[in-house]
Amino acid sequence: MNSLTKIHKVYFRLDCGGLIGFGHLSRCMSLGEELLKENIEPVFIIRKRPSIAHLRIPFKTIWLEEIPDTTVMN
Repeated sequence: MNSLTKIHKVYFRLDCGGLIGFGHLSRCMSLGEELLKENIEPVFIIRKRPSIAHLRIPFKTIWLEEIPDTTVMN
């Protein structure tokens, strides 16, 4: 691969937390660590949920605001 086509960043859009679990996050973290070894920056995009307020991600993270449900189930 020549320098003009080199990938510099990879974005991961994922969700995690109390009801969902953390499996997706742990798999993406493993991929992120491998990308760093290749000088590729992983960037995580995660929805901000109360159950993950304490979460510390070692990569650049873009936090999306939690949007309340817009539909009402009867």
